[in-house]
Amino acid sequence: SGERPARHHQWGNSSHPRAVQPAHPFVQDPAMPPLTPPNTLAQLEEACRRLAEVSKPQKQRCSTSNQLRDRNHLASVPGGNGPFCTTNTASEDHKEPKKLPVVHSSQPSELVVTYFFCGEEIPYRRLLKAPSLTLGHFKEQLSKKGNYRYYFKKASDEFDCGAVFEEIWDDDAILPMYEGRILGKVERID
Repeated sequence: SGERPARHHQWGNSSHPRAVQPAHPFVQDPAMPPLTPPNTLAQLEEACRRLAEVSKPQKQRCSTSNQLRDRNHLASVPGGNGPFCTTNTASEDHKEPKKLPVVHSSQPSELVVTYFFCGEEIPYRRLLKAPSLTLGHFKEQLSKKGNYRYYFKKASDEFDCGAVFEEIWDDDAILPMYEGRILGKVERID
């Protein structure tokens, strides 16, 4: 008897690794506008937050939101360029306290640096053997040279989301940390 090969339904052309695939693989009303693409940075941070929540032991959660707000208030500096929200405020009271930026008990001299370069969807991540990083040293780590603006995420109580991306332009400025790491965006100046 003739055996038929198994059929796999795939969206897009699988022969090319960067083939464009539909945002939603289902039939829809053609009169409806397409869905907006997902915010990769927000999804990545939400996944990290959820993984951190799952890996932590359960503790009392009733007083953590006040401690979190106090820490954010002490660590915030006015002058952030804009809001960057990754969580909804309804779950704010049920979150574990954020990690303190300086606490890395196992290896205190290692620094995690993650950044998005010129709107690319996948971030770059580096592990550096340093307790802190200046903008000048960050620029030296970039393989592409040019005119860019540099934004780094930091805790802030200016907005309900609890964080902002602040533009840093002084090469001697120490980059702000957020949840124990440096998270940045590099954008080309047109």
